[in-house]
Amino acid sequence: MGSYLEMQAQRGASCPYTVQLLLTAPAELKKADVLSALRERFGAVAPLEADGESLAFYHPNHRVPFKGGSAPVQCSILPVELRQGDPQLAAALSQTWAWPEGRAVASRCRAALALSDMLAAGLDRSERLDLMHGLVAAVHRLAPAQAVHWLPSQRVVKPEDLFTAVAGGDALFAAAVNVRMFRVEGRTQTLMDTVGLGAFGLPDVQCHFERCSPGRVAAVLYSVARYLYERGDVIADGHTVQGPESGERWPCRKALSWAAPRRAVVSVMPGEFAPAV
Repeated sequence: MGSYLEMQAQRGASCPYTVQLLLTAPAELKKADVLSALRERFGAVAPLEADGESLAFYHPNHRVPFKGGSAPVQCSILPVELRQGDPQLAAALSQTWAWPEGRAVASRCRAALALSDMLAAGLDRSERLDLMHGLVAAVHRLAPAQAVHWLPSQRVVKPEDLFTAVAGGDALFAAAVNVRMFRVEGRTQTLMDTVGLGAFGLPDVQCHFERCSPGRVAAVLYSVARYLYERGDVIADGHTVQGPESGERWPCRKALSWAAPRRAVVSVMPGEFAPAV
């Protein structure tokens, strides 16, 4: 089976949006407690099954087109055994820049809860992300996580930082989009890209450069990512975006990503910082 990011690259917004809460020990959640926490957060929520302890629910007030009518968006919570050396978690930790202690915290975790949405591809992307943030917050209250592994963006975040960022209005970069960095082997060149926009059916952003601070390029990529999230897939070949300096414009083109998983991206041409051929 391929990685979550490979599945996301293939399926786009139709891929279930999945986030893992990392725990030091398995959590035993009761269906009634989860339902109560979800209703406190969202209002109307109902279990998918009247009987049993399945932790699957639906949102009657959040609906999407389905087979000529509409269907409510669903969510599920599943326990996961967290194995040491898990490749997806290790890859996320290697690209987690904002929380240096994350690797040590994650190493102490032995279990996880996988939170996923279903039938949510037809939602407005901000509504979909808000639902996931609310689901994470509601379950975290019942089973406090040591760390949150945001699979769509290959990122591990500190729960308190996540909730603070969301409360401050930075829903997109709280966890949903990450900027990765790769050194080009044998050269003085760097590749940076975003991960996370593909979960909403949008292209990610990449830039191949040299002789420029990664922090400056990251700021450009974050700015372009926010623009795409807010406006949609509107950047065409030849369009330009603001570079690191005032009045500096970097041209763009549609391309396939250099870094895995292979997916559609907006490739930003970094002007004087473009690598020599």
